Amino acid sequence: MGDDSNVPLTPAERAELERLRAEKARKDRAELERLRRAAAAMPAERSGTPSAREDADALPQTRPRTFGQRMVLSAGQDKDGLPAMPPAQKIIIGLCLLCVAVALAWIIMTNAGVI
Repeated sequence: MGDDSNVPLTPAERAELERLRAEKARKDRAELERLRRAAAAMPAERSGTPSAREDADALPQTRPRTFGQRMVLSAGQDKDGLPAMPPAQKIIIGLCLLCVAVALAWIIMTNAGVI
């Protein structure tokens, strides 16, 4: 098959395309059936008990946060109910502003002939 998409398919190409589509559909059905059997084999959760994820969320954190977690996760919420800005984001913004100030000073001093 060439790059030209305006050319109609030959009967051999059309048959090959149909064969490939049928093979893909057969594989998809087999995978879906395998997933359904795996899901049926798992014990069903009782509706009266919370899920394991909800249990984990309800438990207090027993481990202290690592340095990386403290830097990228916000500690609380602001007055609008939005998460506070993490410290790492504040540092990055500060460094960007510092770079802009240095570049601006460099450009002004270069144009003035100081440098």
